[in-house]
Amino acid sequence: MLKSTSARILLAMLFGVLYAIIAVHYGWIQFTNDWIAPLGTAFLSILKLLAVPLVLVSVITGIASLPDPRHLGRLGGKTLVAYLLTTILAIGLGCGLTLLVNPAQTLGETQIAENRLRYERWAESQQLPTVDGQYWSQRPENATLMAKVEASSLQAYTVADVQQKDSIGFREDGTGVLRTGFLLQEGGYTLVRDGQTLAAKGSYQLGDELSVAQDAAFITWKINGTLIHREEIAKGLAETLEKKSNRKDKTGLGYLVDILVPDNIFVALGDIKSLLKVIFFGMLLGMALLFVPTEQAQPLLRLCDSLNATLLLLIEWVMRLAPLFVFALMAGTIVSVAGSLRELVNILLSLLAFSLTALAGLLLLTYVLYPAILSGITRRWQFRDFFQKILPAQSMAFSTSSSAGTLPVTLRCVTEHLKVPPAIANFVLPIGSTVNMDGTSLYQSVCILFLAHWHGISFEASDLVLMGALITLSSIGSAAVPSGGLVLMMVVMESMGLDAAWVGIILPMDRLLDMFRTVTNVTGDALVAKVIAHSES
Repeated sequence: MLKSTSARILLAMLFGVLYAIIAVHYGWIQFTNDWIAPLGTAFLSILKLLAVPLVLVSVITGIASLPDPRHLGRLGGKTLVAYLLTTILAIGLGCGLTLLVNPAQTLGETQIAENRLRYERWAESQQLPTVDGQYWSQRPENATLMAKVEASSLQAYTVADVQQKDSIGFREDGTGVLRTGFLLQEGGYTLVRDGQTLAAKGSYQLGDELSVAQDAAFITWKINGTLIHREEIAKGLAETLEKKSNRKDKTGLGYLVDILVPDNIFVALGDIKSLLKVIFFGMLLGMALLFVPTEQAQPLLRLCDSLNATLLLLIEWVMRLAPLFVFALMAGTIVSVAGSLRELVNILLSLLAFSLTALAGLLLLTYVLYPAILSGITRRWQFRDFFQKILPAQSMAFSTSSSAGTLPVTLRCVTEHLKVPPAIANFVLPIGSTVNMDGTSLYQSVCILFLAHWHGISFEASDLVLMGALITLSSIGSAAVPSGGLVLMMVVMESMGLDAAWVGIILPMDRLLDMFRTVTNVTGDALVAKVIAHSES
């Protein structure tokens, strides 16, 4: 069934690309945006809906399921440190490869600049400053491109010969009466909003371009691309944006406290950007349950287990419809950003470059760095021997895309073939299936950097460190099911001030790469179990 699902998703990707080519060629853009793209939007919304509660119950059950509180000592410390180091290694490798290759550059400078302008408009509507503090929309050379972005994304209306019009702008349905825009009369204009004239007036000349645009945040009036007036739809929004851009973040220990420690867990649960606070609370609660008397801990543990199973089942149901959603996301995303077949080709080449970069990182980590680490610690080269003995677990991981589903096979391979004592394997591997997601962590770092570069965003060293910390902590709550890490990557992106909807760009490639990164996850679990056993002996 899983193999047939993967095949259907691959076919959906193909049909999505073919449909996008046809839609761009024949101009079916509006139809696609109205009737196909919303299916992909619904998919992303459902995943975000399930994200925060899934993280909380996964962290609680993962820590509270440790077999013996005494194992939190020496063995537990070794295990967690080993998993932490391999996760950091994976994230560093993913960042290094992506920065070196920069797969988003195949998109072309013009398309990246247009994506950047769309990102700035989104950040403005969300009352967020840009991540890198730059504003390309203020550059004179981007004025024409900015006009194109506004015309397509904000439904602006522009005419060159205004002498042929008595008004420019949005009109009432049915009557055609001007609702918001320019009221033209004898070479002069008066601005109109919601049927009421404003005090702003002026003149125009033959050949001027007048445009009015409206989004969720502002109504703007422009002449020849120059802003002449702006009205807030929500009062105080401009002031709020200014305060956010001038806000000074806390530094040092205050910064860690601010992003880690919640003052109200219910508020944190209601905000998808508070992932770190939810994880921190879940870790504290899980550790406390280890030391509470069994009869008192069991009711809460059963509740968490029930919630965890229910949420995972919901995700499984959603993923069964993944082919339909992948088609909608592929078609809607490509059609919305590709104004011509040439742009479409650049997008596909960019996605191919991204996939090859992620795949190269996964293969390099699994088949080069892992055996090198094992050989260095045990002082014996074990490449062929190691991979022959865990091949059944890798095969199961590739076909199921689930670390948890592969756990029984992994346990058998590690205990019977690698000769790891069962006491160590039974402690290390279940924890690894929950907290050790090296392949997922590498993949997320490649994805986030690729999507940032896709939108012209430059990360500083501090941004990379923050991204690594978010990915590392979120891997603890990553569900060991197909595409489970995708949900948390969306949370990490929103925590960094990026649009989680960008995941739709790479989602069509996710299912295929998910199989490879699950192989890396399982291989990392087996590696750590072998290393811990060697250190204990």
